Amino acid sequence: GSYNGYTHFAIKTVKDGKPLTYILNGDFNKELMGQYMKKQFCGYGFGPLPQTMCGFPHFSKSEFIGEFPIATLKLHDDLFPADIRMTAFNPFIPCDEKNSSLPAAFFEIETENTSDIPLDFDIAFSVANPYDVSANEAYSDGTIRAVTLRNADECGKESTSYGDLTVATDCHSSYSQAYWYRGKWQDGIVMFMNEFASGSGLSNRTYETNGSHDTSTLVARIKLGTHEKGSVRFVLSWNVPNACRYWGTDEEKKKTWKNYYATVFDSSRETAKYALSQFSELYRRTLAFKNALFSSSLPPVVIDAAASNLSVLKSPTVSRLEDGSFYGFEGVHEESGSCEGTCQHVWNYVYSLFFLFPRLERSIRDLEFKYSTEKSGKTAFRLKLPLGSEISPFRACLDGQMGSVIKFYGDWKISGNDDWLRENWDTIKKVVDYARSEENPDGW
Repeated sequence: GSYNGYTHFAIKTVKDGKPLTYILNGDFNKELMGQYMKKQFCGYGFGPLPQTMCGFPHFSKSEFIGEFPIATLKLHDDLFPADIRMTAFNPFIPCDEKNSSLPAAFFEIETENTSDIPLDFDIAFSVANPYDVSANEAYSDGTIRAVTLRNADECGKESTSYGDLTVATDCHSSYSQAYWYRGKWQDGIVMFMNEFASGSGLSNRTYETNGSHDTSTLVARIKLGTHEKGSVRFVLSWNVPNACRYWGTDEEKKKTWKNYYATVFDSSRETAKYALSQFSELYRRTLAFKNALFSSSLPPVVIDAAASNLSVLKSPTVSRLEDGSFYGFEGVHEESGSCEGTCQHVWNYVYSLFFLFPRLERSIRDLEFKYSTEKSGKTAFRLKLPLGSEISPFRACLDGQMGSVIKFYGDWKISGNDDWLRENWDTIKKVVDYARSEENPDGW
Protein backbone atom coordinates (compact mmCIF):
# COMPACT_ATOMS: atom_id res chain seq x y z
CA GLY A 1 0.00 0.00 0.00
CA SER A 2 2.97 2.34 -0.26
CA TYR A 3 4.12 4.62 -3.06
CA ASN A 4 7.63 6.01 -3.36
CA GLY A 5 6.64 9.54 -4.31
CA TYR A 6 6.51 10.41 -7.98
CA THR A 7 8.98 7.80 -9.21
CA HIS A 8 8.38 7.34 -12.95
CA PHE A 9 9.80 7.45 -16.48
CA ALA A 10 8.88 10.18 -18.98
CA ILE A 11 9.84 11.04 -22.56
CA LYS A 12 10.00 14.35 -24.40
CA THR A 13 10.54 15.45 -27.99
CA VAL A 14 9.91 18.57 -30.05
CA LYS A 15 8.17 18.12 -33.40
CA ASP A 16 7.22 20.99 -35.71
CA GLY A 17 8.14 23.39 -32.93
CA LYS A 18 5.70 21.77 -30.50
CA PRO A 19 7.01 20.00 -27.37
CA LEU A 20 5.42 16.62 -26.64
CA THR A 21 5.88 15.08 -23.19
CA TYR A 22 4.45 11.70 -22.18
CA ILE A 23 4.69 9.56 -19.06
CA LEU A 24 5.77 6.00 -19.88
CA ASN A 25 2.46 4.64 -18.58
CA GLY A 26 -0.64 3.15 -20.07
CA ASP A 27 -4.15 3.97 -18.88
CA PHE A 28 -4.77 4.02 -15.15
CA ASN A 29 -7.76 1.73 -14.85
CA LYS A 30 -8.10 0.69 -11.22
CA GLU A 31 -9.10 2.27 -7.89
CA LEU A 32 -10.53 5.27 -9.68
CA MET A 33 -12.30 6.30 -6.48
CA GLY A 34 -9.03 6.05 -4.61
CA GLN A 35 -7.84 3.45 -2.13
CA TYR A 36 -8.19 3.09 1.61
CA MET A 37 -5.47 5.07 3.39
CA LYS A 38 -5.22 6.60 6.84
CA LYS A 39 -4.16 10.00 5.52
CA GLN A 40 -5.92 13.31 5.06
CA PHE A 41 -6.84 14.60 1.61
CA CYS A 42 -6.15 11.29 -0.08
CA GLY A 43 -7.58 7.82 -0.04
CA TYR A 44 -10.98 6.46 -0.90
CA GLY A 45 -13.27 9.16 -2.27
CA PHE A 46 -10.40 11.43 -3.34
CA GLY A 47 -9.60 9.61 -6.57
CA PRO A 48 -6.28 8.05 -7.55
CA LEU A 49 -3.19 9.26 -5.73
CA PRO A 50 -1.33 11.99 -7.62
CA GLN A 51 1.86 9.94 -7.18
CA THR A 52 0.52 7.49 -9.79
CA MET A 53 1.02 10.20 -12.46
CA CYS A 54 -2.41 9.31 -13.85
CA GLY A 55 -3.27 12.96 -14.56
CA PHE A 56 -0.49 13.46 -17.11
CA PRO A 57 -0.31 12.64 -20.84
CA HIS A 58 0.45 8.97 -21.35
CA PHE A 59 0.32 6.32 -24.06
CA SER A 60 -3.10 5.16 -25.20
CA LYS A 61 -1.98 1.62 -26.01
CA SER A 62 0.14 -0.53 -23.75
CA GLU A 63 1.14 -4.18 -23.62
CA PHE A 64 2.86 -5.87 -20.71
CA ILE A 65 4.73 -9.15 -21.22
CA GLY A 66 5.71 -10.79 -17.96
CA GLU A 67 8.09 -13.71 -18.43
CA PHE A 68 10.09 -13.85 -15.21
CA PRO A 69 12.83 -12.82 -14.77
CA ILE A 70 12.30 -10.31 -17.61
CA ALA A 71 9.43 -7.85 -18.01
CA THR A 72 8.66 -6.02 -21.24
CA LEU A 73 6.40 -2.99 -21.64
CA LYS A 74 5.36 -1.82 -25.13
CA LEU A 75 3.82 1.65 -25.53
CA HIS A 76 2.19 3.35 -28.54
CA ASP A 77 0.15 6.47 -29.12
CA ASP A 78 -1.02 7.86 -32.46
CA LEU A 79 -0.20 11.41 -31.31
CA PHE A 80 3.36 10.67 -30.16
CA PRO A 81 6.06 10.22 -32.86
CA ALA A 82 7.74 7.20 -31.30
CA ASP A 83 7.01 3.68 -30.12
CA ILE A 84 8.57 2.60 -26.82
CA ARG A 85 9.77 -0.79 -25.66
CA MET A 86 11.00 -0.99 -22.07
CA THR A 87 12.84 -4.07 -20.84
CA ALA A 88 13.26 -4.46 -17.09
CA PHE A 89 15.03 -7.18 -15.13
CA ASN A 90 17.26 -8.12 -12.23
CA PRO A 91 19.94 -10.71 -13.07
CA PHE A 92 18.77 -14.30 -12.55
CA ILE A 93 21.61 -16.57 -13.63
CA PRO A 94 21.67 -20.17 -12.37
CA CYS A 95 24.82 -21.06 -10.40
CA ASP A 96 25.90 -17.40 -10.29
CA GLU A 97 24.55 -16.31 -6.93
CA LYS A 98 26.81 -13.25 -6.76
CA ASN A 99 25.39 -11.53 -9.83
CA SER A 100 21.92 -12.88 -9.06
CA SER A 101 22.07 -11.09 -5.70
CA LEU A 102 22.71 -7.59 -7.05
CA PRO A 103 20.64 -4.93 -5.26
CA ALA A 104 19.65 -3.17 -8.48
CA ALA A 105 16.88 -2.88 -11.05
CA PHE A 106 17.94 -2.75 -14.71
CA PHE A 107 16.02 -0.83 -17.39
CA GLU A 108 16.60 -0.53 -21.12
CA ILE A 109 14.29 1.82 -23.02
CA GLU A 110 14.23 1.40 -26.79
CA THR A 111 12.71 4.29 -28.74
CA GLU A 112 11.73 4.05 -32.41
CA ASN A 113 11.21 7.33 -34.25
CA THR A 114 7.99 6.75 -36.23
CA SER A 115 8.00 10.19 -37.85
CA ASP A 116 9.38 11.24 -41.24
CA ILE A 117 11.97 13.66 -39.77
CA PRO A 118 14.96 13.26 -37.41
CA LEU A 119 14.09 13.95 -33.77
CA ASP A 120 15.79 14.29 -30.39
CA PHE A 121 14.30 12.36 -27.47
CA ASP A 122 14.90 12.99 -23.78
CA ILE A 123 14.06 10.04 -21.50
CA ALA A 124 13.77 11.04 -17.84
CA PHE A 125 13.89 8.74 -14.82
CA SER A 126 12.59 10.48 -11.70
CA VAL A 127 13.08 8.81 -8.33
CA ALA A 128 11.87 9.99 -4.94
CA ASN A 129 14.09 9.78 -1.89
CA PRO A 130 12.17 7.41 0.44
CA TYR A 131 13.52 8.93 3.67
CA ASP A 132 11.88 11.47 5.96
CA VAL A 133 15.18 13.38 6.16
CA SER A 134 16.72 13.32 2.72
CA ALA A 135 19.74 14.58 0.82
CA ASN A 136 20.44 14.11 -2.91
CA GLU A 137 23.72 14.45 -4.79
CA ALA A 138 24.23 14.55 -8.56
CA TYR A 139 27.58 13.51 -10.03
CA SER A 140 29.36 12.32 -13.16
CA ASP A 141 32.67 10.49 -13.44
CA GLY A 142 33.05 10.51 -17.21
CA THR A 143 31.57 7.04 -17.72
CA ILE A 144 28.24 7.35 -15.90
CA ARG A 145 25.99 10.13 -14.72
CA ALA A 146 23.99 9.54 -11.56
CA VAL A 147 22.11 10.92 -8.59
CA THR A 148 22.50 9.37 -5.13
CA LEU A 149 19.67 9.75 -2.63
CA ARG A 150 20.42 8.99 1.00
CA ASN A 151 19.00 9.05 4.48
CA ALA A 152 20.34 12.26 6.03
CA ASP A 153 19.05 11.99 9.60
CA GLU A 154 22.61 11.62 10.97
CA CYS A 155 21.99 8.02 11.98
CA GLY A 156 25.42 6.97 10.71
CA LYS A 157 26.30 4.25 8.21
CA GLU A 158 26.40 1.58 10.91
CA SER A 159 22.78 2.22 11.88
CA THR A 160 19.99 -0.08 10.72
CA SER A 161 18.15 3.08 9.66
CA TYR A 162 20.79 4.11 7.14
CA GLY A 163 20.23 3.66 3.42
CA ASP A 164 21.03 5.15 0.03
CA LEU A 165 19.81 4.71 -3.55
CA THR A 166 21.43 5.62 -6.84
CA VAL A 167 19.83 6.19 -10.22
CA ALA A 168 22.43 6.06 -13.01
CA THR A 169 22.85 5.95 -16.78
CA ASP A 170 25.79 5.33 -19.11
CA CYS A 171 24.26 7.41 -21.90
CA HIS A 172 26.98 9.74 -23.23
CA SER A 173 24.49 12.61 -23.60
CA SER A 174 22.75 13.11 -20.28
CA TYR A 175 21.91 15.64 -17.58
CA SER A 176 20.35 15.60 -14.13
CA GLN A 177 18.40 17.55 -11.55
CA ALA A 178 19.25 16.66 -7.96
CA TYR A 179 16.19 18.34 -6.47
CA TRP A 180 12.70 19.06 -7.64
CA TYR A 181 11.33 22.40 -6.49
CA ARG A 182 10.35 22.34 -2.80
CA GLY A 183 6.90 23.86 -2.90
CA LYS A 184 3.49 23.25 -1.42
CA TRP A 185 0.80 20.83 -2.56
CA GLN A 186 1.64 19.76 -6.16
CA ASP A 187 4.19 22.51 -6.88
CA GLY A 188 7.08 20.05 -7.22
CA ILE A 189 5.59 17.87 -9.95
CA VAL A 190 4.07 20.85 -11.78
CA MET A 191 7.40 22.71 -11.82
CA PHE A 192 9.23 19.59 -12.99
CA MET A 193 6.82 18.90 -15.86
CA ASN A 194 6.84 22.53 -16.98
CA GLU A 195 10.64 22.62 -17.01
CA PHE A 196 11.06 19.21 -18.63
CA ALA A 197 8.55 20.00 -21.36
CA SER A 198 10.20 23.34 -22.15
CA GLY A 199 13.15 23.78 -24.44
CA SER A 200 15.34 25.15 -21.66
CA GLY A 201 15.74 21.86 -19.79
CA LEU A 202 15.86 21.28 -16.04
CA SER A 203 17.19 23.78 -13.51
CA ASN A 204 20.42 22.84 -11.73
CA ARG A 205 18.69 23.21 -8.37
CA THR A 206 20.37 22.59 -5.01
CA TYR A 207 19.42 23.28 -1.41
CA GLU A 208 21.71 23.94 1.54
CA THR A 209 19.40 22.18 4.00
CA ASN A 210 18.17 18.61 4.13
CA GLY A 211 14.67 17.97 2.85
CA SER A 212 12.04 15.27 3.13
CA HIS A 213 11.35 12.78 0.34
CA ASP A 214 13.04 15.03 -2.24
CA THR A 215 12.66 13.78 -5.81
CA SER A 216 15.48 13.86 -8.37
CA THR A 217 15.59 13.29 -12.13
CA LEU A 218 18.18 11.81 -14.47
CA VAL A 219 17.78 12.38 -18.22
CA ALA A 220 19.34 10.53 -21.17
CA ARG A 221 19.16 12.08 -24.65
CA ILE A 222 19.29 10.30 -28.01
CA LYS A 223 19.10 11.59 -31.59
CA LEU A 224 17.18 9.39 -34.02
CA GLY A 225 16.78 9.57 -37.75
CA THR A 226 13.47 8.82 -39.37
CA HIS A 227 12.31 5.30 -38.41
CA GLU A 228 15.56 4.73 -36.56
CA LYS A 229 15.73 2.90 -33.21
CA GLY A 230 17.92 3.79 -30.26
CA SER A 231 18.23 2.66 -26.65
CA VAL A 232 19.22 4.14 -23.31
CA ARG A 233 19.96 2.28 -20.11
CA PHE A 234 19.24 3.11 -16.50
CA VAL A 235 20.03 1.34 -13.25
CA LEU A 236 18.36 1.93 -9.89
CA SER A 237 20.50 0.46 -7.11
CA TRP A 238 20.07 0.47 -3.34
CA ASN A 239 22.14 -0.01 -0.23
CA VAL A 240 20.60 -0.70 3.18
CA PRO A 241 23.69 -2.31 4.66
CA ASN A 242 22.59 -3.22 8.18
CA ALA A 243 19.90 -5.70 9.13
CA CYS A 244 18.44 -6.37 12.54
CA ARG A 245 16.21 -8.80 14.35
CA TYR A 246 13.19 -6.49 14.58
CA TRP A 247 11.08 -9.17 16.25
CA GLY A 248 11.41 -10.88 19.62
CA THR A 249 12.45 -9.49 23.00
CA ASP A 250 13.96 -6.06 23.51
CA GLU A 251 17.36 -7.68 24.00
CA GLU A 252 17.02 -9.71 20.79
CA LYS A 253 16.08 -6.58 18.84
CA LYS A 254 19.47 -5.03 19.63
CA LYS A 255 21.31 -7.63 17.56
CA THR A 256 22.42 -6.64 14.07
CA TRP A 257 24.36 -7.99 11.08
CA LYS A 258 25.19 -6.84 7.55
CA ASN A 259 23.35 -7.78 4.42
CA TYR A 260 25.59 -9.86 2.17
CA TYR A 261 25.65 -7.33 -0.67
CA ALA A 262 27.03 -4.72 1.74
CA THR A 263 30.17 -6.88 2.07
CA VAL A 264 30.59 -6.78 -1.73
CA PHE A 265 29.64 -3.16 -2.49
CA ASP A 266 30.28 -0.20 -0.22
CA SER A 267 27.40 1.89 -1.57
CA SER A 268 24.58 1.98 -4.10
CA ARG A 269 26.81 4.20 -6.25
CA GLU A 270 29.41 1.42 -6.43
CA THR A 271 26.71 -1.12 -7.29
CA ALA A 272 25.30 1.11 -10.05
CA LYS A 273 28.71 1.53 -11.67
CA TYR A 274 29.29 -2.24 -11.64
CA ALA A 275 25.77 -2.95 -12.94
CA LEU A 276 26.10 -0.58 -15.90
CA SER A 277 29.56 -1.90 -16.78
CA GLN A 278 28.18 -5.46 -16.86
CA PHE A 279 24.71 -4.64 -18.21
CA SER A 280 24.98 -6.41 -21.58
CA GLU A 281 26.53 -9.59 -20.22
CA LEU A 282 24.10 -9.85 -17.28
CA TYR A 283 21.14 -9.35 -19.60
CA ARG A 284 22.48 -11.92 -22.09
CA ARG A 285 22.85 -14.57 -19.41
CA THR A 286 19.48 -13.77 -17.80
CA LEU A 287 17.79 -13.91 -21.22
CA ALA A 288 19.40 -17.29 -21.91
CA PHE A 289 17.79 -18.70 -18.76
CA LYS A 290 14.42 -17.12 -19.56
CA ASN A 291 14.46 -18.46 -23.11
CA ALA A 292 15.42 -21.94 -21.91
CA LEU A 293 12.55 -21.96 -19.43
CA PHE A 294 9.89 -20.57 -21.77
CA SER A 295 10.92 -22.76 -24.73
CA SER A 296 10.04 -25.86 -22.72
CA SER A 297 7.46 -28.26 -24.18
CA LEU A 298 5.50 -28.06 -20.93
CA PRO A 299 2.05 -26.44 -21.17
CA PRO A 300 2.25 -22.62 -21.00
CA VAL A 301 0.28 -22.52 -17.74
CA VAL A 302 2.84 -24.80 -16.09
CA ILE A 303 5.74 -22.69 -17.32
CA ASP A 304 4.00 -19.53 -16.12
CA ALA A 305 3.34 -21.06 -12.69
CA ALA A 306 6.96 -22.17 -12.32
CA ALA A 307 8.39 -18.84 -13.47
CA SER A 308 6.02 -16.80 -11.32
CA ASN A 309 6.92 -18.72 -8.19
CA LEU A 310 10.64 -18.29 -8.87
CA SER A 311 10.06 -14.61 -8.15
CA VAL A 312 9.86 -15.48 -4.42
CA LEU A 313 13.67 -15.76 -4.57
CA LYS A 314 13.76 -12.05 -5.53
CA SER A 315 11.30 -10.91 -2.88
CA PRO A 316 11.62 -9.68 0.73
CA THR A 317 10.80 -13.27 1.73
CA VAL A 318 14.51 -14.08 1.47
CA SER A 319 17.89 -12.54 2.17
CA ARG A 320 21.54 -13.49 2.29
CA LEU A 321 23.33 -13.25 5.60
CA GLU A 322 26.69 -11.61 6.09
CA ASP A 323 28.67 -14.68 5.01
CA GLY A 324 26.46 -15.15 1.93
CA SER A 325 24.31 -17.91 3.45
CA PHE A 326 20.67 -18.15 2.39
CA TYR A 327 17.90 -17.28 4.84
CA GLY A 328 14.14 -17.16 4.32
CA PHE A 329 10.87 -16.45 6.07
CA GLU A 330 7.81 -18.58 5.44
CA GLY A 331 6.31 -15.59 3.66
CA VAL A 332 5.77 -11.88 4.17
CA HIS A 333 3.23 -9.52 5.65
CA GLU A 334 2.96 -5.97 4.32
CA GLU A 335 5.71 -4.64 6.58
CA SER A 336 7.45 -7.67 8.07
CA GLY A 337 8.49 -11.24 7.47
CA SER A 338 6.12 -14.02 8.46
CA CYS A 339 7.46 -16.85 10.62
CA GLU A 340 11.24 -16.82 10.91
CA GLY A 341 13.96 -19.33 10.42
CA THR A 342 14.12 -20.86 6.91
CA CYS A 343 11.45 -23.12 8.38
CA GLN A 344 12.24 -26.75 7.57
CA HIS A 345 8.69 -27.86 6.88
CA VAL A 346 8.25 -25.01 4.39
CA TRP A 347 11.62 -24.77 2.63
CA ASN A 348 11.92 -28.56 2.60
CA TYR A 349 9.46 -28.57 -0.30
CA VAL A 350 11.28 -25.90 -2.35
CA TYR A 351 13.36 -27.38 -5.16
CA SER A 352 14.09 -24.32 -7.31
CA LEU A 353 16.98 -23.24 -5.07
CA PHE A 354 18.23 -26.84 -4.96
CA PHE A 355 18.71 -27.00 -8.73
CA LEU A 356 19.30 -23.36 -9.74
CA PHE A 357 21.52 -22.12 -6.90
CA PRO A 358 22.89 -25.27 -5.24
CA ARG A 359 25.53 -23.45 -3.19
CA LEU A 360 22.78 -21.42 -1.52
CA GLU A 361 20.78 -24.58 -0.85
CA ARG A 362 23.92 -26.17 0.61
CA SER A 363 24.32 -23.17 2.93
CA ILE A 364 20.93 -23.99 4.46
CA ARG A 365 22.23 -27.46 5.38
CA ASP A 366 25.43 -25.96 6.78
CA LEU A 367 23.53 -23.53 8.97
CA GLU A 368 20.95 -25.96 10.32
CA PHE A 369 23.57 -28.60 11.10
CA LYS A 370 25.92 -26.09 12.77
CA TYR A 371 23.46 -23.85 14.62
CA SER A 372 20.19 -25.81 14.92
CA THR A 373 21.19 -29.40 15.67
CA GLU A 374 21.56 -30.76 19.20
CA LYS A 375 23.90 -33.57 20.28
CA SER A 376 20.93 -35.95 20.31
CA GLY A 377 20.39 -35.37 16.59
CA LYS A 378 17.26 -33.29 17.10
CA THR A 379 17.06 -30.31 14.73
CA ALA A 380 15.21 -27.10 15.47
CA PHE A 381 13.01 -26.43 12.48
CA ARG A 382 13.55 -22.65 12.77
CA LEU A 383 17.02 -21.08 12.57
CA LYS A 384 17.20 -18.09 14.90
CA LEU A 385 19.02 -14.90 13.99
CA PRO A 386 21.64 -13.70 14.44
CA LEU A 387 23.64 -16.88 13.91
CA GLY A 388 24.66 -18.47 17.19
CA SER A 389 21.44 -17.60 19.00
CA GLU A 390 20.04 -20.13 21.46
CA ILE A 391 18.39 -23.13 19.81
CA SER A 392 14.61 -23.23 20.11
CA PRO A 393 13.48 -25.79 22.74
CA PHE A 394 10.36 -26.69 20.74
CA ARG A 395 10.02 -30.26 19.43
CA ALA A 396 11.50 -31.24 16.05
CA CYS A 397 9.31 -31.65 12.98
CA LEU A 398 9.51 -34.97 11.20
CA ASP A 399 9.21 -33.90 7.56
CA GLY A 400 11.74 -31.10 8.00
CA GLN A 401 14.28 -33.21 9.88
CA MET A 402 14.16 -36.10 7.42
CA GLY A 403 13.87 -33.69 4.53
CA SER A 404 17.21 -32.15 5.45
CA VAL A 405 18.82 -35.57 5.08
CA ILE A 406 17.14 -36.15 1.71
CA LYS A 407 18.24 -32.70 0.50
CA PHE A 408 21.78 -33.47 1.70
CA TYR A 409 21.76 -36.69 -0.29
CA GLY A 410 20.35 -34.96 -3.35
CA ASP A 411 22.95 -32.20 -3.23
CA TRP A 412 25.72 -34.75 -2.94
CA LYS A 413 24.31 -36.59 -5.98
CA ILE A 414 24.39 -33.35 -7.98
CA SER A 415 27.72 -31.96 -6.77
CA GLY A 416 29.70 -35.11 -6.07
CA ASN A 417 31.27 -33.27 -3.14
CA ASP A 418 32.59 -36.19 -1.10
CA ASP A 419 34.53 -33.97 1.31
CA TRP A 420 31.37 -32.06 2.26
CA LEU A 421 29.55 -35.36 2.83
CA ARG A 422 32.36 -36.74 5.01
CA GLU A 423 32.49 -33.57 7.11
CA ASN A 424 28.80 -33.93 7.95
CA TRP A 425 28.44 -37.73 7.97
CA ASP A 426 28.37 -38.16 11.76
CA THR A 427 25.72 -35.44 12.11
CA ILE A 428 23.62 -36.95 9.32
CA LYS A 429 23.61 -40.31 11.12
CA LYS A 430 22.57 -38.62 14.39
CA VAL A 431 19.75 -36.77 12.63
CA VAL A 432 18.43 -40.06 11.18
CA ASP A 433 18.90 -41.97 14.46
CA TYR A 434 16.82 -39.36 16.31
CA ALA A 435 13.77 -40.94 14.71
CA ARG A 436 14.18 -43.95 17.05
CA SER A 437 15.97 -42.19 19.90
CA GLU A 438 14.61 -42.49 23.44
CA GLU A 439 15.16 -38.72 23.65
CA ASN A 440 12.53 -38.19 20.97
CA PRO A 441 9.28 -37.41 22.87
CA ASP A 442 7.19 -38.09 19.74
CA GLY A 443 8.61 -41.56 19.16
CA TRP A 444 8.70 -41.39 15.38
